[in-house]
Amino acid sequence: MSNLQAYLKSYAGHDGGNPDAKVWVCGIEHGGGPDDGDKAFDVSQLEPESVMSYWTPQFKQDHEKPGQEWKSWPYHQKVAKLMTAIESVQDDPTRSASVDGWRNYHLNHLYQPQGSSFKLNLLPLSVRSTSAADWAQTYGGVPEIATRKSYIQLCREVRFPELRSLKERHKPSVIIGTGRTLRRLFAEAFGYNTSREEMKSIVDGSRSRTCSIYRDQITTLVVSPFFDWRAHSMNSDGLLEGLGKLVAEELAARKSGTVPE
Repeated sequence: MSNLQAYLKSYAGHDGGNPDAKVWVCGIEHGGGPDDGDKAFDVSQLEPESVMSYWTPQFKQDHEKPGQEWKSWPYHQKVAKLMTAIESVQDDPTRSASVDGWRNYHLNHLYQPQGSSFKLNLLPLSVRSTSAADWAQTYGGVPEIATRKSYIQLCREVRFPELRSLKERHKPSVIIGTGRTLRRLFAEAFGYNTSREEMKSIVDGSRSRTCSIYRDQITTLVVSPFFDWRAHSMNSDGLLEGLGKLVAEELAARKSGTVPE
């Protein structure tokens, strides 16, 4: 096994938290890319991660520098809002969900080893852009992943079986995939290739978003639009509250044994 394959197979690319949490959140990949985009990417420098990470005090301290402030990362703010919305109705999913109090969750509870959240990414390498030209500039010198297509195929072969194994070991009740345009890739990664896709809409005023839902005997996969500010994304608190309510309903159905076939 090459060093690259060992890296893909490892816990690299995950933010971590508590893998025994009932709710997992899975993104596509970290943004940013290698620090020096002018140099050829050196695959030998990749370090496979054998231990699941979490947001430690040291991690937060290391990311307080200008331009790297963890508190200002919008994606993770939205995850904190979602988790707050879920917990606001977990005891009674018939109520309206609320993101009130999300800052406390963000500061003190997000991705903690005994907490209620666990964060993964489908793909472990950081990227500034998914365009073919930018990919070639950064990773084109690595034959195994010279194109993004070849990289995703290698992740299918090496990484996705590990994601399925992680799911089977820890048995989350709900996995939330953030990026509905790649819903089939999320479904494949977590073992829902042959599962029926159900679609549900979330509405916030004039905004409406569609989520794809896949189920097996243990876990529900909910794939939502991406978490950012752009049109057609999860770009309002009301949409995150709606997603939180949907997830809370799935959790309640799992708990009571009334999950739809």
